[in-house]
Amino acid sequence: MTTSNPDPTPTDWIAPTPTAPVTATVAVPASKSQMNRALILAAQARETSRIENPLRSRDTDLMAAALAALGTHVDTARDEVWT
Repeated sequence: MTTSNPDPTPTDWIAPTPTAPVTATVAVPASKSQMNRALILAAQARETSRIENPLRSRDTDLMAAALAALGTHVDTARDEVWT
């Protein structure tokens, strides 16, 4: 069987280039590592911290529970913001 369009190799693909400046807003997906770091930093703060749009996962829930066990108040009741 013959194919008319073989799989492209990296040399076959030419990256697009903008013809004008590009302006965009991009929502970057959350990362468990970054979320856990944010929790640790928030736990060290003297004032109340807010983590907006937190990533809820088993790992981040366990980190919040561990910080609470160490005496830090962590409110994870709302999905849009943790304090």
